[in-house]
Amino acid sequence: MAASYIPVSLDDFRQVFDNLPDKRAEREKPAFTLVTPDREEAHYTCTLGEYSGGKLCLKVYTSVAAFKGESVARSVGKDAIRIALVWDDNEGWSAGIGKNKRVNRSGSGTAADVVNRAVVRARELATEWARGNLKMPRCPKCGRPMSLRSRRDGSGEFWGCIGYGSHRACCNGTRQV
Repeated sequence: MAASYIPVSLDDFRQVFDNLPDKRAEREKPAFTLVTPDREEAHYTCTLGEYSGGKLCLKVYTSVAAFKGESVARSVGKDAIRIALVWDDNEGWSAGIGKNKRVNRSGSGTAADVVNRAVVRARELATEWARGNLKMPRCPKCGRPMSLRSRRDGSGEFWGCIGYGSHRACCNGTRQV
């Protein structure tokens, strides 16, 4: 039996995220804030750490257009909520770090169940970062975080600056694993 698609609106996200307890006072988990950029996908973000060159954020991409609440297509498909660690640079650009986690909007349950699964996965990722399990060395050239990359010839992996290939912040800093 094929799984059925569960439509999730921005209001469904708001009902769950806006009612999350703010744990900042207890220093347990950071709070999420809704970001609705004009003509783009709405997403929730929380800052995990601030550094001299930018900040490390956890973002929950909704696949719902901020301007009308309509579904927007992207490479992962319109039926997926994407949770990602993102470096927001002080110069105005962002770069993803590591692998995204995905929550499919198909199966059984309600829209609130789907959003709650996204919250659980986002908090798991935030907890892993807080415990130091997500090792991200700093670039020796610019100080930004580095992500694990594979060599073109398949001979192994290395750490590469997240600014590599960015038109604004091109940096080719590398480190051995």
